[in-house]
Amino acid sequence: MKKNCFALAVGLLLLVLFPLTAAAGQNDVKLSINNQLIYVDVNPVISQGRTLVPLRGIFEGMGAAVEWDAATKTITATKGDVVMKLVINNTTAVVNGTPVKLDVPAKIVNGRTMVPVRFISESLGAQVDWDSATKIIAIRDATVQPVNYEALYDAMKGSRNSRCQFDFDEHITFNGQSGDMRLTGSAEVYGSDMHFDGNLSMNILTVNKTSKIETVLKDGTIYTRMDDQPWVTAEMPLTQEEWTEMSVSEDAFTALIRSVPVKQEEGVLNGEPVTVYTIYTGKAELTQLFNNMYGGDLNDLLESLGGDSSVSDLNYLITCYVNEKDQLVKEDFRLNISMMVSGVQMSVQGTGGATFSDFGEAFDITAPVL
Repeated sequence: MKKNCFALAVGLLLLVLFPLTAAAGQNDVKLSINNQLIYVDVNPVISQGRTLVPLRGIFEGMGAAVEWDAATKTITATKGDVVMKLVINNTTAVVNGTPVKLDVPAKIVNGRTMVPVRFISESLGAQVDWDSATKIIAIRDATVQPVNYEALYDAMKGSRNSRCQFDFDEHITFNGQSGDMRLTGSAEVYGSDMHFDGNLSMNILTVNKTSKIETVLKDGTIYTRMDDQPWVTAEMPLTQEEWTEMSVSEDAFTALIRSVPVKQEEGVLNGEPVTVYTIYTGKAELTQLFNNMYGGDLNDLLESLGGDSSVSDLNYLITCYVNEKDQLVKEDFRLNISMMVSGVQMSVQGTGGATFSDFGEAFDITAPVL
């Protein structure tokens, strides 16, 4: 049990401190606006030859304000001078007061409101195409503000040379039995190397204790120990050059971030203006990304953490808060994952956050003496 928790803690720690190395989309059929994937939390469906997509994903992606009248089951969307109304299961929509006949109406599917993507997009002034090779519904809309990849890259790169404080709570199902884990502490990150010092609290099966945990990632090798136990090492499934490239390279970052759904909006954090990037991730593109760039996949990373290990499902949401100095000052994250760790079936639902400081400090991260 200790080995399983040990591997899980290290894996979650890497996801927290190097979040964009675990990015991926969530569905076979995807939506993009101006070549940037957008998030939809359920799969699009085909009805009478037309594609329906979740209301929230399409309207938020196109910058439209949405109102829902539960009594009349009416959706009202406003974007600029366009006002659109749709009624669930009604084949007539209204655009700026003019009735428009629909081939297929908006409908409720598995508790989610689904709307016809082509009608919605074209009514709001966009062009829609279907790419059968990539299974992407591609929307082009000149009025949608593109994601500022350069600012996001600068913020992520800056956080690779900083100190952070974080906490992560996990609810775990372990071979059918449930428990909780909490990982807290501080870390120093310098390029592709990292030193973490904190506590791992476990209340699962027969284990109910808090242990000190220390992890060092140095030159592609992971060193971890709990309490007074000896150091345990594992090699990353990539070479040091590959790991550095993936961690800090702008080219690798650009390739990665364009393969995942991202939403950019303005916000306020602690009274200061920030740009908020919400990054939705999963397993499919992660596997494809590792295969394309490094000839391996996520399972290679899990295998390095302990024996018979693999991921069957992964959904990871990261919210990044970037200040006016292009510094990543805060992250919130939510993780849902089903996996095999050292031959044991586990699922984890986790939430947490990290705050960053001391950007540009010269941290001396050294490997432990074994």
